[in-house]
Parts: sequence; structure tokens; C-alpha cells
Amino acid sequence: MTHVEYAPIELEHGFDLAQSVIREHLGSAPTRLERATGGLRNLVYQVDHPEGAFVIRISNIPTKAKVFQKEQTVTSKVRSLGIPAPEVVHVGTGPDGLPYMLQVRSAGNEASMHAQRVGILREMGRYAALIHSIRTRGFGHDFGWADEAGPAPTWLEFLHDELNLDARLSVLVDQQMIRQLQAARLREILLGLDDLQPPTLNHGDLRLKNVLVDEEGNVTSIIDWEDCISSVAPQWDWSVSLHDLSIDEKQEFLVGYGASTEAVKQLSSITKALNILNYAPVVERQVYKGRTERLEKLKARLCGALDLFSLD
Repeated sequence: MTHVEYAPIELEHGFDLAQSVIREHLGSAPTRLERATGGLRNLVYQVDHPEGAFVIRISNIPTKAKVFQKEQTVTSKVRSLGIPAPEVVHVGTGPDGLPYMLQVRSAGNEASMHAQRVGILREMGRYAALIHSIRTRGFGHDFGWADEAGPAPTWLEFLHDELNLDARLSVLVDQQMIRQLQAARLREILLGLDDLQPPTLNHGDLRLKNVLVDEEGNVTSIIDWEDCISSVAPQWDWSVSLHDLSIDEKQEFLVGYGASTEAVKQLSSITKALNILNYAPVVERQVYKGRTERLEKLKARLCGALDLFSLD
């Protein structure tokens, strides 16, 4: 596990590229082009144009072009099932090699602070179940569809080659986030899945911050499919979707999903294992930046000290 730093895109350069993308694909200059806040991995611009409202995402990582193309394919597929997702107009690469995506801007506001969270979470759960009905081929972020032929990574290959299971466990043990016995148990749980469970589509970051709603709390769009992955479902998405919700909110999401109490119990060990493993890059990043106070908070979380609902 290593850190790769990319130089930020110059704002003026990003603005010029966004202007040229609009002219090329929409035929004329925008009436408004404004940088949006909140884009952590991409430079994001909101666009008003006589043809409608759009968003342009620009990356400084050359390989992101492939990610944007995957996102275009996936959002088209989920939209065909009635799942609200952004419509991608075009994915391309600028003359300087910067990948970009032009998409129609989704209506609505971020769901995180909406008063109707209960209804929103139930609707999110329902859409998650629909997403997980889409069969895929192979495990990992670079995947195909179930009706396609060809070789595909197995679950064990994904764990070792892409997820870097042993390296993540080492980070958590070395930083005393978990004990060696716990690491062995996590490894046993995840390796035990083998290929008994077929892969399906997972959003990868299905949280309230990536859900847009109208004033009444109806979901208008599920956004940011950049982390979509072919993996075990529902455990992969549950490990992300549930971990920052309150206990009551978790249950509302699961009601919407249609999951029985028995199913939740049966899947809990895998969901918990994936959740803990997801913290390894976070821990490594805090070590890299020397944030000891943040590391202590993570240690309290991962040792189970904040779990008030179960005993070891």
C-alpha cells in the first residue's frame, strides 16, 4: 500500500478545458460555468447552457478515463432498471491528456441533512437491492457482465491482487487497531467466501452524501458511481452504507432492502470484516500524515469500545 501524489490541476487550465468540452459537445459556449465545491478527487464544474444543466468532472490521473467509461456504462445499465442515476453525455480526454466526463446535472439536494431521513434510507435500501440484482463477471473494480465470455478474477484473486488483504491486515495490526488473533479471524472469514457467492454490481459508496432528493425527500438521483465494483452483495455495499448510520437508521435501510433479521445475522460477520478492512487505507493515511489524535479515535472505534449493542 503506497501513497501516490498527483499535482493539482491549475484552476485556469481546468476552466479552459471545461469551456472547450462544452463547445465541442453542446455546440456553443455555456451561459454559466462555475467550479463546484466538494469534489475531492476531481475538478468539478457546474454548467448552465441553452441545452440544459450539466456537470463536467476533470481528473489529473490519466487512468481515470477508463473509470469514467465504466461509470458511463454502469449508469446507463442501472437507469434501464428504473434506478435514478446521472445521464452521461460523453467521456473523453483533453489534448493535454486530462480525462473528463460530461453529464446531465441531476436535480435535487444532498440527502444528508434532509428531515425525511427515514423515508430516504428506506428508498436507498430498495434501490440497493435493485443494484445488487445486476449480475456481473469477475470480482473487482475492472469487471464485465454476466452474459460476457472470457477470463475473470476470482474472489480469492481479488482479495490478494486488488484488495491487498494481507497488507491491509498488517497495517491494522502494526498500528494496534486490531489484535493478531482478530486479523487471523478476519482473514478466515473473507477467505472462506471463496467463489460460493456469485458477483453482482455494487455502488461502492452508497451513502446519504451520494443521494440527491427533492424537497419532499424523494430520491431524484444516486450519484458518484466512480467506486462501483463487482463484488459480493449485499455485504460489500452494506459495509459502506451502514457504517456511519445510527442503529435506527441502519434498520430503516435494511427494511427498505427487504432483509430479514435472520439474513442480517447470517451476513453480519462478512459485512463487519469488510468494514474493518476498509479502514486500513484510512489508518495508513493518518500515519503518513502524522495525525496521532485521529489514530487514537480510530483505535477506539475499531476495538469495539463504541459498540453498545453486543458483547464479545
